[in-house]
Amino acid sequence: MHKGDSIIPLLTANQAVISCDGFSIFQVLLGGGRSVFLPENVPDPDPDPSFNINLYSRIDGLNLIEEWRKEKANRGFTHSYAYDKAGFDKVDPINTEYLLGLFNQEHMQYEVDRNKTKEPSITDMTAKAIRILRKNPKGFFLFVESGRIDHANHNNWAHKAFAEVEAMNQAVLTAKYLTSDQETLIVVTADHSHVLSIAGYASRGNSITGLNKVTIGKPELLLAKDGMPYTTIIYGNGPGRTTTTRANLTDVDTDAPDYRVDAAVPMSYETHAGEDVAIYATGPQSFLYSGTHEQSYIAMVMAYASCVGPYSDRELCAKHQMEPSQTPCNQRDAAYIARSFPLFTTGIALLTTIFMMHFSQNLDDMVKGKWHNLYDGKKFCFHPWATAETTVSTFTVIRSPTL
Repeated sequence: MHKGDSIIPLLTANQAVISCDGFSIFQVLLGGGRSVFLPENVPDPDPDPSFNINLYSRIDGLNLIEEWRKEKANRGFTHSYAYDKAGFDKVDPINTEYLLGLFNQEHMQYEVDRNKTKEPSITDMTAKAIRILRKNPKGFFLFVESGRIDHANHNNWAHKAFAEVEAMNQAVLTAKYLTSDQETLIVVTADHSHVLSIAGYASRGNSITGLNKVTIGKPELLLAKDGMPYTTIIYGNGPGRTTTTRANLTDVDTDAPDYRVDAAVPMSYETHAGEDVAIYATGPQSFLYSGTHEQSYIAMVMAYASCVGPYSDRELCAKHQMEPSQTPCNQRDAAYIARSFPLFTTGIALLTTIFMMHFSQNLDDMVKGKWHNLYDGKKFCFHPWATAETTVSTFTVIRSPTL
């Protein structure tokens, strides 16, 4: 069926285009991985000379892009396919029901490396998806992932990782702008952390990827016991450490996007870490994400808030449980979720990789540029230079007329 050492990308492509009933369940599908949609005898429309076509090449003769087009045409849906930003920009969301966009043969480029004439940004894709999906009177579910945050951390490229988080920051702001808090639940989190930490007491205003400096009086580098400077960011392991002794970074540009941050343990690939990750949410029933929860709880709240799945029964749905009660609604709903959760853990196992972030500034604040890096009881702004504990990688946007 394929060439290469993994069948997972091929299976993922198949499932994205052809479900068990022969139809694609995804209305909008945007990202990279074009090579696993095309058979080996079909030339890529925009080939990358550095891409190894033998890595993932279909030998089953199936052209999933044409299969997708054929299926949509047979069912009478308006649809568009794009492989570059020019084609993507031409797509009219008002007159498009289905959209497939594959903008790279492999992964999308890192934000700092992105060719802005060829690849849309994660913000571009989020906006286009919402404009298409929000036409549905029954609501929609949108899953957005910034997968390159993970890849950059695995390579000890902190600068690239932070740039990816900032790009997702903008995507969430866009999602907030295009939706309503009254009927849209936005959830942002991560499925794991990385062994990334802040390693010193850098002065205010010091570059997060730069060398630690103290600016009391004349700026001076902070030195470790070996007499050499060190960066504010450091990894517990990874390819950033290639020798048994530390390198002297005095004249090294540690702010460069391709600079590999030093690691304590030399490894070919940085690992995930084990601490809890943050969950933020805004919109209907978002208060249920307060506190510490198991990961699978995230999907249960989504189902409860939008009245789907195990909560599709009107008696179980959040919308229909707002009758007067002696128990505060937040305590009552949280208790109900906790009580019913064990009954449905198997059914929602595949939904547990839901991720999220929270912004509650209103449109007026956004227009005036009043962004605050603090919570004042009403507004919360995500600080893009997140540490390992708070790095986020994906978010979901759920709109339902029942919210």
